[in-house]
Amino acid sequence: WLGFTVDVHEDQSGDQMRKLLKTYSQNDHNGDCFVCCILSHGSSDGVYGTDGAIISKDDIFGPFSGNSCPSLISKPKVFFIQACRGKESQPLVTVQSDSYNDEEMEVEAEMEEEAEMDADQMATLPADSDFLVARSTVKGYVSLRETISGSWFIQSLCQQLRNHCPMGEDVLNILLHVNNDVSQKSARVRAIGFVKQ
Repeated sequence: WLGFTVDVHEDQSGDQMRKLLKTYSQNDHNGDCFVCCILSHGSSDGVYGTDGAIISKDDIFGPFSGNSCPSLISKPKVFFIQACRGKESQPLVTVQSDSYNDEEMEVEAEMEEEAEMDADQMATLPADSDFLVARSTVKGYVSLRETISGSWFIQSLCQQLRNHCPMGEDVLNILLHVNNDVSQKSARVRAIGFVKQ
């Protein structure tokens, strides 16, 4: 419904994942962007293939750098990764709202516009530019999923895309909605129905 050509590859070994990433990086990318979703188990070192082999961040992102994938230069390369990044559970904290007022938001928007104009005037780009990586958790921590309905992160991402894409909202704001939604959830890691991923 977003107009993407979607390929699904399930239950891939480490070598199969590396080969797929390399193959996709070598395609002629005549579309506006490239999106890759990886749902797997993981650790602080990367994500696992079905054979237990670790796929590092360099294995995932390296093939899509400007040096390796010229057809995606200046095009967004978006990666959504659902996997644990460690063994710790995130502790809960109490927070006080610290929202912007309208004047502060206007100043921030003006600063962003100036930064965009400066970026448009540049003649060169870093090889790793135009990447957006959204992960289900931060390094060192587990990522949770419900055994029936699935990953909190992926379920929320799909729902927020359905809710906000038709309204023209950009992906960064949609990810803020996802972050807010997932942060409202809590569970005991050993509770029935929840498993580490």
